[in-house]
Amino acid sequence: MSESLAVSGFLALPLSVVDPNEGQLEGLPANPRTINRKKYDKLKANITAYPEMLTYRGIIVYPMPNGRYIIIGGNMRYRALKELGCATVPCIVLPPDTCIERLKAYTILDNNGFGEWDFDLLANQWNEEDLLQWGMDLDFNLDDGAQKTDGAPSFTVTFTFTTEADKWRFREDYGQTAIDYYGATISD
Repeated sequence: MSESLAVSGFLALPLSVVDPNEGQLEGLPANPRTINRKKYDKLKANITAYPEMLTYRGIIVYPMPNGRYIIIGGNMRYRALKELGCATVPCIVLPPDTCIERLKAYTILDNNGFGEWDFDLLANQWNEEDLLQWGMDLDFNLDDGAQKTDGAPSFTVTFTFTTEADKWRFREDYGQTAIDYYGATISD
C-alpha cells in the first residue's frame, strides 16, 4: 500500500453531534442507501441483542469544522440507535484532511459486499431461523421429498428480493453461473 492507514480515533460520540449524510458536505453526495421496514426492524432487534457489534463495527464519521460529524458509513445503524433512544454511538473518526474522493469511496465501500455466500454451507450447516433473524435476504426451503442426482440430494433455494431491480441484478450477476455450475433452474 502506498498510502498510510491513518485514523483520527475511535470515540463514543453523543448522537446529538452526529448527522446522517444528506449531502451537506460539498462534493459528497447524500447517502445512497435505503432500508425497508422489515430489514430495519431486524437491524434494531440485532442492535438490541448484540450491542457489542457496534464497538467492532463502529459508525464511520467525518469531523466538520463546526464540531459536528457527518456519517460516512453507518447511516442506518445511526437511525436505529436514535430510534432506540441511545445517547452515544461508537464512531471511527476519519482525519479532517480526508479528501472528498476518499469519503465518496468509503461511503460505497462500507456498504459493498465483496464476498459471495456459499449457499451449500448456509443451507447445510447454518440454522435457517438464525440466518433470517440476522437479516439474511434469503430463505432455504429444503424439500422433504428431495430427488437425488448423482447420489446427492437436491434442494430448493428461494431468494426474496426487496425490489424488482435487485431480483434482475441478481439474475444478471449469478443466474448463468447457477445454471452452468449447479444445473439450476430459475423461475419467478
